[in-house]
Amino acid sequence: LADAGDNFDVIATEQSLWLWQLLEFNDLTADGSLKTGDRVYIEFKKNKSSVEFHSVKKGETFHSISQLYGVRLAKLYHKNRVEVGAQVQVGQKVFLRKRKSRNYSAE
Repeated sequence: LADAGDNFDVIATEQSLWLWQLLEFNDLTADGSLKTGDRVYIEFKKNKSSVEFHSVKKGETFHSISQLYGVRLAKLYHKNRVEVGAQVQVGQKVFLRKRKSRNYSAE
């Protein structure tokens, strides 16, 4: 978890990583920001979670859900059959383990 005053350069240096590696591990670009308490991965995240799905709460994004469960962002988009950059809606079920069925409809 990021401490006050941390930034990606500092964390990369402390972990003996290149900045580009740290950004890639966290599905970010060079303009990504870091706040106190943010999860920062120092290795690649998994392709799936042990949890089946996540119900979206206010303020969450695919990226924040990716960080919360340690699942690669590209895999979340794929599992949920959405375009890269898609937005989530409060109450939406985001699949974390298996790919969403083509004929799935939320109740």
